[in-house]
Amino acid sequence: FSPGFRSRPVVLCEGETDVWSGTHATQDYVFFGLPTGAGTRPEKVQSRLVDRRVLIAFDQDAAGRDASIVWAKYLARHNRVEIVPLGVGQDLADVADIPTLLRKSRPFEPSLPGLMVVNGRYHRQTRDGNEGMPVSDFVLEPMRVLASTEGGLSYEVRIRDQEYLLLAQDLLTKNAFRRWAHERGLVWSGSDTDVAVLASRLKSESIFCPNESASDIAGLHEKHFVWDGGSIGDRPVRFVPTSAKVNLDIEVSDGKTVPRTVHAMRELNEHRITDPILAWAAAAPFRSLLPQFPVLNVAGTSGSGKTTTVQAIIPTLTGSHIFQTLSSSTPYAVESIINATNGFPVVFDEYRPGARDASLLRLEQLARDAYDGQPSAKSAGGDKWNELAYIRTLAPIVIAGEQSITETSHAERMVLVHIVRPKERSKRHLRALEFVRDHQDGTLAHSYLSFVVDRIQSGLRARIKPKGPVSLPDRVRYNLGVLDFGWRSLNDFLNRHGLGDLPDPDWSGVIDTTTDVTSTNPTIEALMWALGDEFAQRNVWIDDDELIVAAAGFVADVRRAGVHVLPGNNARTITDQLQSDYGARPGKRVPPLGSTQKRVWIMDVNDVLPGEVD
Repeated sequence: FSPGFRSRPVVLCEGETDVWSGTHATQDYVFFGLPTGAGTRPEKVQSRLVDRRVLIAFDQDAAGRDASIVWAKYLARHNRVEIVPLGVGQDLADVADIPTLLRKSRPFEPSLPGLMVVNGRYHRQTRDGNEGMPVSDFVLEPMRVLASTEGGLSYEVRIRDQEYLLLAQDLLTKNAFRRWAHERGLVWSGSDTDVAVLASRLKSESIFCPNESASDIAGLHEKHFVWDGGSIGDRPVRFVPTSAKVNLDIEVSDGKTVPRTVHAMRELNEHRITDPILAWAAAAPFRSLLPQFPVLNVAGTSGSGKTTTVQAIIPTLTGSHIFQTLSSSTPYAVESIINATNGFPVVFDEYRPGARDASLLRLEQLARDAYDGQPSAKSAGGDKWNELAYIRTLAPIVIAGEQSITETSHAERMVLVHIVRPKERSKRHLRALEFVRDHQDGTLAHSYLSFVVDRIQSGLRARIKPKGPVSLPDRVRYNLGVLDFGWRSLNDFLNRHGLGDLPDPDWSGVIDTTTDVTSTNPTIEALMWALGDEFAQRNVWIDDDELIVAAAGFVADVRRAGVHVLPGNNARTITDQLQSDYGARPGKRVPPLGSTQKRVWIMDVNDVLPGEVD
């Protein structure tokens, strides 16, 4: 051993080449190659390692892993033992950056006592160390550990030659683990304590397995794109969902692609319609790099082609088939999907009256939060009613349906695309649709996302320059800048494949629709209508310069008449708007037309309708 041995950690490896490679790479460690490889018995050299920090870096094969277990358990009695996370089939000489790898070593921790393996089952261990009652009909063999950026450990495990994904949250309680086992045809009857001991055992055993980075959010993760089933980048990253119930339908396939499909997507409809959708989809994978990102709202009557256009462009370019129907979605489903992605768009269809009010309300709040990417807070519920849970809102969101976004504060945070039902489909549009559907196999998405990863890894700084008429609100000009960024990204992608630039984009539809929405106030228009309607006057009236509104009845009357569309289309949203914008205060008043609703909101009529009412 060299003179500085006592002051430096020892790295145990197998062969001479490992020692030479490590010593050449760094002088901060002493590299000790075992004379006969990993099969050397630890007691032969243990006396030279007493009270030292020892890093075990045996070859990552079956013999090396088995030897690592023997050495770690033996040395842990007198040493601080750590395991170096080599990849499958690697030895130390294969590693390009040995110092960085050594800094990622994980301490070996003997598992908690309490379980023992007997004949392929877990048994409780008695106080005297003997075999107790069985608690399972299986044993888990860890094959790979998946470490997320949040600190949780999930595992790929093998049971009777079958491999399964065991999430960190599946090991939190006996009920969670019992459910995991039951869904796989297995039996677990252990207690919460038994599950904790099992988690400790897995953590201890898995330290000898390959270690991979993991993320519980599909999309951009440390300059890599990751989804359930694959990743794009210079090293493997796994997607590990926070809940096994979240279904992210993503199809990204490496294969021969046809980049001119981008040109075909532009011909699916009029350019004022397809250009903003295409540009928004091209910018969506960059969402987590941008401080603000608009929601895409595609509205149109039944049969206008909104769903067809969205379902052709979004999956083809981004690989995302994540479509939720609001008429059958719960608020929890809306939250779970938005919480699970930061680069694959999420499409919420059937945004219209008739969808669940609670789901619409939650989506509108999350869409508002998503513009700035701020986590959306809510009560944790259950026995944690006094705690807050936070939903991530970095998902690129698409809202499609027959109902348009009319509230100004929402409209300014969106790219508004309005589609009018054509008298007949042109042959050009139909040919384009057929071509796009023939090439909707995930290969274009893989090619485009690979291009995005290359740009990010090469140091891209995503900057948005506001675009459009200076008369537009600042947010709207920023949103047009996002579209311009997406359009330029598409052109760079096409140029890489030897194709020319797309023609200048047409943002006129977005500008016209946004100008119309932001220059009007649908709530004020509906209030004015109610004051002139003989039935609605029982819920909206003026008394001594005070405007009085029974919110629930007012919303019901507007829905009945079908003349106006209110923001949120529900009483809670209208109440919030009356409070925040017009200082409404709660009170009780008897309406002049004998309505049964006496709980009302009271405002100064001149604050709400200045100059509108005589």
